[in-house]
Amino acid sequence: MSSEFDYSLIWLIYISAGALFYWVLHEFTRTVKPVWWLYCLRAVYLGLAFTPAYASDQGNTLAPALMVSTLDLITKGSEALSRALIPLFLVLLSSIIIATIIYFYKTKRLKSIA
Repeated sequence: MSSEFDYSLIWLIYISAGALFYWVLHEFTRTVKPVWWLYCLRAVYLGLAFTPAYASDQGNTLAPALMVSTLDLITKGSEALSRALIPLFLVLLSSIIIATIIYFYKTKRLKSIA
């Protein structure tokens, strides 16, 4: 029971710290006019920071995919990278697509208001 509580507590701390860093990133990159690469930067951060992957081959605990892929590269070599990099790549690709859609939606909305 204690290990489940510790696991949940660690995830809560990680998500809280990631959300705080995202808020700081968003405040520093806020502009009056929408800029496409800033939307993509925010989306890539969210994808890198919050994409989960299974931490072991048995698949019973989750960890951030970036950390899992880094540790797999260090401990198992480059052939084990695909286990965490495939979900990470798919999330990054979809987050850039979503950021682009949001960017075009906001610029179209701003043009219709003006």
